[in-house]
Amino acid sequence: MDFAALLTTEGLLALLTLTAMETVLGIDNVVFISVLCDRLPEARRAAAPSTSSSGAPCSTSQFRSSRRASAGSPTASRCG
Repeated sequence: MDFAALLTTEGLLALLTLTAMETVLGIDNVVFISVLCDRLPEARRAAAPSTSSSGAPCSTSQFRSSRRASAGSPTASRCG
C-alpha cells in the first residue's frame, strides 16, 4: 500500500476531516444513547449503556460487510 499519498496536503486534510467527523459522530452516539437510556424503566437503565456500546460495533461491522458483499467485493466477510 502506498502511504505517500497520505503525506500530501490533500491526504492530510482528508485524514483530518475524517478524524473530525468520527469524533463528532462518536459524541453524537453518546448523547443519543443517554437520551434513550433516560426513557427506559428504572430497572433496565443500568444495563442499557453497556449493551448498546457493545452492540454498536457489531452492527457497524455487519453493515460494512453487507455493503462490501453487495458491491461484489471479493474480501467481503460473512457475519452471522
